[in-house]
Amino acid sequence: MFQCHLVAVPTKIQRWGTLNATPDCTAFLLQFMGTSEEAKLHVRQYFAELQEALKRQEVAALTVVDTHVRERLCMLRQQQEDMTVLLSQVSAVCHQCERTLQQVLV
Repeated sequence: MFQCHLVAVPTKIQRWGTLNATPDCTAFLLQFMGTSEEAKLHVRQYFAELQEALKRQEVAALTVVDTHVRERLCMLRQQQEDMTVLLSQVSAVCHQCERTLQQVLV
């Protein structure tokens, strides 16, 4: 009895399928998966799920980076505008100082 069970194990592990014909004469593969094929299928499904999750995480991470870059560029543009205004004000003060000095020296 035990020996019969041992003989069936490799067949269960390796069993794959048989070709059958349908009534309209088209052939199809009737699949009888053995445990090794089931394991392979589970591994493929698992890694497909991981790839999908990784793809979603990649999209999310790229969105975060894009948002950060846009915010930094906006901040830098604002600082550039602020510095332009400040430079203009400093220039006006310097010009006013020069006129005042000329008036004092005259």
